[in-house]
Amino acid sequence: SHSKCDILLTRAFFIMTDTKIIYLALNLPASQERRDNLKIQAEKFGIDIKLIEAVSGATLTEEQKSMYRPTTRALMYPTQLRPNEQAYLHSYRKALQTFLDSPAEYGIIMDDDVVLHDIFPAGLSYILEKVGGWEVCKLYQPPCKLYEVFPDVPGAPVKPVFPRKITCVSVCYMYSRKAATILLEKTKTFYMEGDPLIAKILMDNNLPTISTYPNLAGTLYPNNEQSDIDAAGSRRQTHTRRNLLQYICYRFKILNFTLAKMRMLKLVRRSLYTK
Repeated sequence: SHSKCDILLTRAFFIMTDTKIIYLALNLPASQERRDNLKIQAEKFGIDIKLIEAVSGATLTEEQKSMYRPTTRALMYPTQLRPNEQAYLHSYRKALQTFLDSPAEYGIIMDDDVVLHDIFPAGLSYILEKVGGWEVCKLYQPPCKLYEVFPDVPGAPVKPVFPRKITCVSVCYMYSRKAATILLEKTKTFYMEGDPLIAKILMDNNLPTISTYPNLAGTLYPNNEQSDIDAAGSRRQTHTRRNLLQYICYRFKILNFTLAKMRMLKLVRRSLYTK
């Protein structure tokens, strides 16, 4: 019992997949079960998900290792990024480059544990066809406060929102070519892990970023309890107390993040428009 609007949006989605969107999933060669999950998602929605062979911490090249800035990190963190944490960013950069090397207008980059919700086709079409002014859309956002940024549209399958915890979880993002270009450039060196670094770059470069309510995607492992790319929970830092200088620098960073999120919220509210 779908409405006429839902049918039209779904039809538009399937038309757009061949020309407008490239779907990319990070996956380690050993992660067969996760590839099976991606195959299920692709078949369910009739889309082509291209696998990006994820970089493993054990295979980092010297060039890749040189992109990490341990001295900068030591100013505010008592622990260094582990090899698998660094590898995740290199995997993400491979996906960004693959998108930019394609003719697609938008790139969806997902982890291999992604679960696309039934509302995915209609919601994606609505965002692309009816909502303008954004550069990045998070298709999965863990529970948090969501800020109103767009007028209510009766019958719309989803609503654009701005998430308070924008720095959390990079399970499934949709990027414009402009956003992907900037992200690739700004991750040539790094000292932070992937999730907050992506958000920081988006905020620092005034790239209007939204999420959707409800989510268009989810994850098999919302608590990161089984991660191949982050094997054995390697992205979770063990608890170590900061020294005074690290604490001051870290709190200053948190303050900057808070102010940046406020600026981004205002930017999104100014930027979004109905097509």
